[in-house]
Amino acid sequence: MRGGRHSLTNYADYFDNVIESTKADNTWRGQWVWSPLVTTKAVPLVRAHPPVTDNAYFGDPNEDGFQFSRTPGYAWVMAIAGTGASDDYDLYLYSDYSGSSSGFSSVLTSSLYSGNLTDFVVGNFSGTPVTMYPAAVRYDPAGGTGDYAIDQTDAAGRNAAGQASYYYQDLSPNRLADVYEAYLTSGVTYYWMLYRNSGTSHVAFNIYSPLSGTMNGRGGALAYSSFVDDAHEIMSFVPGTTGWHPIVVYRNNGINANTDLVYSLLWNTSPIVAVDSQTPPLTLEFLAPVPNPLVTSTRLEFAMPEAGRARLALFDLQGRQVRSLVDGSVEAGRHSLSWDARDDNGTHVGAGLYWARLEAGGRTFIRRLTVLH
Repeated sequence: MRGGRHSLTNYADYFDNVIESTKADNTWRGQWVWSPLVTTKAVPLVRAHPPVTDNAYFGDPNEDGFQFSRTPGYAWVMAIAGTGASDDYDLYLYSDYSGSSSGFSSVLTSSLYSGNLTDFVVGNFSGTPVTMYPAAVRYDPAGGTGDYAIDQTDAAGRNAAGQASYYYQDLSPNRLADVYEAYLTSGVTYYWMLYRNSGTSHVAFNIYSPLSGTMNGRGGALAYSSFVDDAHEIMSFVPGTTGWHPIVVYRNNGINANTDLVYSLLWNTSPIVAVDSQTPPLTLEFLAPVPNPLVTSTRLEFAMPEAGRARLALFDLQGRQVRSLVDGSVEAGRHSLSWDARDDNGTHVGAGLYWARLEAGGRTFIRRLTVLH
């Protein structure tokens, strides 16, 4: 028996073969809670549909139950999505499991989007439980019979600089969502862009409350990204509270969830312009950084006439690598990246000369940068 809550019905004299004074006591029903399945960070599962809810007889629905323990001190997200167009499964998050007849009864929050849209729950790094019990529930008895994916993870990145660039992030097959943390200042306008580098799933992002102890379903966001085209989502956002805001990047639904998806997420306090990568350039090129010299950040642009492997990194005068910006497969097109004058550990580099080196198409390009303070 799979973990979670299930009902059991016992019938006496089901075929009415015995003469009795009353048949009202011939049916007995009860619910039981089996041990939840323990899940692992960033390791998705594909499961058969949840059990029939049986809400006609019990106040709590039957459900497929799990147990997830996050890393303390980091924001987290849990997500489910039906893989079929007619599947409608919801996500409930519980705080308790205590045995075969109790548990999965204290709801922390839920996500109840219709159809096979991805449902997820996101929690703040502070004041939320370390161990939780997510459950997949059919919307109703006819809520679908297809498989679903379930995915859970901690924050993939945390940034307090007011700007960040997370390039070529991978949502592997059946992974549904990533969560990041941004320290945003009240009253400041921030600009965001999400770009799908490869894959077919529609990917979007939302921003959530920085308040300690907050947990929200997908629909409880402070702001939602806006559709630009099939590959881009953007947002401008002015936070009302200063603090660490969770940002969830997610597949919009479960269609094609079993395929790989690569995306890039950027935010800044100045507008970000999406670079057209749909029309490949004629030649491989690496443009001069702008601005240069730089104080806080500079933009590095390169063009790929065809898809292939590329490596773009920053080096100091001693030839030591300072920051890796790209290292992997890149689509054909024009690509724009921002360097915030920080090393791979997030520490500001010292003033002086640095080299940006692009390796692609069997060639190497070098650009000199000057960092000022």
